[in-house]
Amino acid sequence: MENSNLGVDPRFRVIRELGGGAQSRVVEIHDRFHNERGALKIATQRGQIRRYRQEFQRLTELHHPHIIRAFDFGITHTRRPYFTMQLVEGLDLGHFNAEPAALGVLAIQILDALATIHLRGWVHRDVKPQNLLVVGEGTGAMVRLVDFGLLARAGVPTTSAGTLPYMAPEVSRGEAIDGRADLYSLGMVLYEALLPHDVPRTLEDIAHQHKGHLAAPNHINPVIPAGLSDFVMQLIEPNPNNRFPDAIVAADVLSRKKGLRLSQGPKSAAAERLLRGGAVSHRSRQIRSLRRTAGLVQSENRGAVVSVVGGVGCGKTPFLRDLSTQLNLDGMRVLRLHTTDRPGSPLGALLRIARELETKPTTPTPRLLGSRAHLSDVSAFAGQVATSLAGLGDRPTALLVDDLHLAAPVVLAVLRSLAARLNKLPLLLVCAAEQTTDSESFTTTLANMGEVITLGPLSQGEINALARHRLVGMEIPKPALARLSRESQGMPSLVEHTLARLLCSGAVQKSGATFEFKGGSYQAASHGDLAKILVDKAKPNHLQILWATAVVGHDIDATTAAAIAEVASAEAGSTLATLARLEILKPSPAVKHPRFSFANHHVLAEVYQRIPPDVRMRMHDRAADVVHLHTDSAVRLNERVEHLLKGSHREAAVEAAVEAGDRAASLYADRRAIEYYRRALATVGNETREAAPIALKLARVFERVGELPQAVTWYRAVLAGASFDEEPISPQSQSGDRFIAIEATLGLGAVEYARGNSGETSRHANRALELLQAQPDSRLIAMAHRLQGLVATRIGDTTGALAILLTTLAELEKLDAKKEVIELLLDLARLRQEQGDIVQAVRCARQAQQRARAQNDASALAATSTFLGRGFARAGRFRAARQALRHGLQIARQSGDQLRHGLVLRETGDICVRQGDLESALRHYQQSLELIRVCHARADESVVLRRIGLVRARYGDFRASLIALHTAFDLRERTSDMRGQAATALGLGHTYARLGDLTRAQDYITVALETGQSLSNAALTASARAILTWVEVRAGKAEDTHELFAIVDQLLGPLQDPADLAFALVYATRSALLLQNGEQARTLAEQLRSVVRLGRLGDFVPTATALRGEAAALLGELPQAMALLERCAMTAARLHLRPLEVEARAALAGQLGPTNAAASELTRAMELLRDMANAMPTAMAHVFLTTREAEQIRRDFHVHSVRILPNLS
Repeated sequence: MENSNLGVDPRFRVIRELGGGAQSRVVEIHDRFHNERGALKIATQRGQIRRYRQEFQRLTELHHPHIIRAFDFGITHTRRPYFTMQLVEGLDLGHFNAEPAALGVLAIQILDALATIHLRGWVHRDVKPQNLLVVGEGTGAMVRLVDFGLLARAGVPTTSAGTLPYMAPEVSRGEAIDGRADLYSLGMVLYEALLPHDVPRTLEDIAHQHKGHLAAPNHINPVIPAGLSDFVMQLIEPNPNNRFPDAIVAADVLSRKKGLRLSQGPKSAAAERLLRGGAVSHRSRQIRSLRRTAGLVQSENRGAVVSVVGGVGCGKTPFLRDLSTQLNLDGMRVLRLHTTDRPGSPLGALLRIARELETKPTTPTPRLLGSRAHLSDVSAFAGQVATSLAGLGDRPTALLVDDLHLAAPVVLAVLRSLAARLNKLPLLLVCAAEQTTDSESFTTTLANMGEVITLGPLSQGEINALARHRLVGMEIPKPALARLSRESQGMPSLVEHTLARLLCSGAVQKSGATFEFKGGSYQAASHGDLAKILVDKAKPNHLQILWATAVVGHDIDATTAAAIAEVASAEAGSTLATLARLEILKPSPAVKHPRFSFANHHVLAEVYQRIPPDVRMRMHDRAADVVHLHTDSAVRLNERVEHLLKGSHREAAVEAAVEAGDRAASLYADRRAIEYYRRALATVGNETREAAPIALKLARVFERVGELPQAVTWYRAVLAGASFDEEPISPQSQSGDRFIAIEATLGLGAVEYARGNSGETSRHANRALELLQAQPDSRLIAMAHRLQGLVATRIGDTTGALAILLTTLAELEKLDAKKEVIELLLDLARLRQEQGDIVQAVRCARQAQQRARAQNDASALAATSTFLGRGFARAGRFRAARQALRHGLQIARQSGDQLRHGLVLRETGDICVRQGDLESALRHYQQSLELIRVCHARADESVVLRRIGLVRARYGDFRASLIALHTAFDLRERTSDMRGQAATALGLGHTYARLGDLTRAQDYITVALETGQSLSNAALTASARAILTWVEVRAGKAEDTHELFAIVDQLLGPLQDPADLAFALVYATRSALLLQNGEQARTLAEQLRSVVRLGRLGDFVPTATALRGEAAALLGELPQAMALLERCAMTAARLHLRPLEVEARAALAGQLGPTNAAASELTRAMELLRDMANAMPTAMAHVFLTTREAEQIRRDFHVHSVRILPNLS
């Protein structure tokens, strides 16, 4: 395809056609000047100039991550208009195969983009699959809205426009429309994505559709979540009044739908996207002046120089962007330059040549826009640049140079020489600079050569105009406008930030089609007044939570205190967070649990008075129920036993206590069971033969709840005749007593296995087999063999383990030991899973499930369902996993098995983590923790606490993370669980490393590594080695990159679980990045990407994207690096992953160089760090900003932008 076929500017080389229709074509182009690929839309017929101008102007006014961006406008010699725009290399939504969860994510993004359009009083009118381009996969995909040719003003009657199947009924009738018409179109797009073959196509079908005769998606396909189906049906209501009032409300409703695991991200970030979506600078007077100058350049065919000067944050870059749009529409060719030499920069060639001229007297000039010459000095080089610019075509050119104050002296010399030649060159040279020492000489030259425009703070009228543009129809009262002007100091970005804050707080609210200023807390004169406003508006349950949080430590125990604090942060988040920021609530770092205390006692007193007395009493009663579970039942049992003993009915008393213990154990009320068994043992006294079976039951309960030291004590008491109530048990002589001793031996083996001690487990299993030689018992022999098979599995002998377990299974099936067979089938399923054979693992679990169902064993059914859920999740079949877990949850609830209920919730949380939905994961973990704590299952409690700690760290709440991890570590230490202790130590090491405490991190990781090696645990050892390598590189103890691949290969060989593999690859890639080995980092990052994609590890997607971006940046591939880092930052913001967002924005700033864009990224990073200030040590900011690129930016902005970024200095 040749340019002559299109007639566009010769600077654009047409590569291939992308699509088109009767009125337009879209082609892929290469911009020779910017050395970038893009897209170009051109009219196929004449007479469309006005429409194209309007579409281009509207696109340039919208600056949003999910809206296509436009750059250049032009008209061919045949009077066909065209404009260039961002190239999106993806699929349209009609060809994108999205699951409901991914479709929900895309719908949130589309609604976010539509909200930006509607806030400005416009309606898109052509929302359809072909105009929604998707990049990425799954829930990590991003969508961009394109084709604004039918954009129309809201509230004005229009002719029927759009694509018929997606057109709202009121549009087809030619009525006045608003943003709800776009919501209808989006509803039909989602309907088609869910049911591709059920969308109306004929006019008759569409008429039925407009009457509301479409069936709900989940009625046609029951697999579709009901929440998503109901949402779509409300979007396509024929009556606009029955739809959502606007896109913001629709997105909020969709994010709250159960079962979809969607999140809009922080409201503040969403509001800032809306407010900063307008690219208009509101400097109309200055724009008019420059347009007059440009008109003279065009009419007189001679150049001009304009200097735009202003302070930091005054909006020079948005001003140049606005100017670029206007000059494009006026018929000029516009070239935008930045005075940085980053790879791919338009001025990169000029900078390289200029620097060569400084060091070499005669240098061959590389090709610049199609020219080549041999130059000997700067003046000649400037002449060559002038010739190149003059040869671009028959249109005058505007050269817009940004951040001139950062330019090197030789570049200033070239531009000065170029400015001196403008009397013969139709070039408008506009240079923006700060009034700093570096730019003084050139600014003086510009002042002598041409016009100087000074950008000062926005006036109150300009601030009001900006607010009206961003929020259509809004008028700010004069007192509030004065305060807004004072707080923002007239800086446009700060005005937008404040407006976003007001939108979030409710001070600005939508009223019909316009926005109104309501005032609210923005008018509060002091923190005290604001606290009173918040307390007055707080819901009663929030006040109860606040009061409960305040009295923690006085009449509630620490465990309950921690639980209430978690509820407070989850249910009263905004109120609690605001009061904490006002220092009404202050975290107390001196205590281990997250207790709080009020600093403002008068507010505390007011909160207390507003809680009804009966509610206070119920609250304290509930806390007492949690701490002293069913104390009344224990009292009644003791009274009954004492009554029986008084009547000399000792055997009946023992029987009553044991029966009560058995009943409590069957209901998983383990604390009561322990108390009842202890009462039975106290009643038995010296009758040791009766005590042994009771002690065995007691040991098993302790084992189940995870109190392994107590379990060992009681198992050994059965074996060695230890003391029950000061009296020894006599050696076992009867056959029944011998079998009790063997069961105690096997119990000890099971405990040692749970503690991760494979050697002791094997020894106890062999000892049991020796005891069974004298008097064999097939069931006990099989259980001893089972222990041997489990040990073989753990040490990596999967072949031997499989042979042992299959033989044992055959033996147990002959004995018809139904319960043991189910347990062994689950062991086989776990072994198959370790081998990576998910199909066989699921088959074994299904066999166990069928047997459990035949026996009506609720506990076994719930256990098998839990395992199936875990197995399906590991295979990436998340829908099947959730279905299995829902089944297990239903069984656990019906049977009253609180422990199993908690374990199923924990597995559900794990699936949410795997899919990247950390918010839902944390909610499930908290519910799981509450149930498990009721059952006093210490081992399971520590597992949940460790996972809560890791998720909290991902959110950036490092203080809560360390509290949870240290509590888990203490629990593991008390239960002597070596394997769990090592896993928790690894989590602590990872968190301390993120906080920059490398010494403590290394200590904990070393503990994990040594334990993993002693237990022959390949996954734990590999993960510890990977993170330890990273810590050593950060500490400067490793500088050689040659052996990193060998270490990685050694680590990754034994790993089967994709999550373990991804974890190790993350830290291997980070090590390569720290060692500045770009090729190695890219290889590891791509390997990580493949693992994440194959394993469907949604939680690793943002991290993998960031690492790929950093690797690309290290190799100098700036466009790819910036795209990846920007995508990572947006995804992290949406998922609330504040530390990752900070890292991505800091790295992005490093690639942008010392520019205003870099300042914007670092400003956002600093805002996040300030938000995390209450949850982490202050050293955290230092860790995030010590990368090579970010440190350079920090130093530069210490000089140039100290007013805008004071915390960086």
